[in-house]
Amino acid sequence: MKMTAKVLFFAVLAALASGCRVQKDAALSSAEHQTALEALQEGSFLVKLDAVYPSSASPYQRSSRTEYRELHESYFTVDGGEYASYISFEDRAFLADDFPARKREGLRADVSEGKRQRNGEVRFRLRVYGGGLVADKHIAVFLDGKSNRCYVKMTAPGGNASGASMSGHVYPAKPAEAGTGG
Repeated sequence: MKMTAKVLFFAVLAALASGCRVQKDAALSSAEHQTALEALQEGSFLVKLDAVYPSSASPYQRSSRTEYRELHESYFTVDGGEYASYISFEDRAFLADDFPARKREGLRADVSEGKRQRNGEVRFRLRVYGGGLVADKHIAVFLDGKSNRCYVKMTAPGGNASGASMSGHVYPAKPAEAGTGG
């Protein structure tokens, strides 16, 4: 009887502990989502890219999730209308044609207001122009409805077939300084 009571006690304790961890993780994800949403709305954000998918695939399609290449240290950022991007040496082979390659600065970006999608995601559209680009780039950033995770779809104007689908995370362009409250 004592053994059964001990097992039951530890099972209840483990269930309570895991429930608290789930609530903590959900609160953390919600806070990350809110911070990312505010950064996108203010037009001052950084997107760290994690993976690139074949241009014909989409991160939304289950089958394409296995057909991706990991990205390393590649990102793009918008801050007050200024656009910059960096493609790491390892990633250039995957993104050189569809993305302003290497380190690009001096470009401009117009960011649309966010539009909530049926699945809870928020879509932001960017138009990148200037600085010797042959054609403006159109970028759609789909922010996950519960975290700072995002999917990025890049296309050339006019629906040109050359494009890229990527995934990553959204952060504020300038991290909050300690003691400033934001």
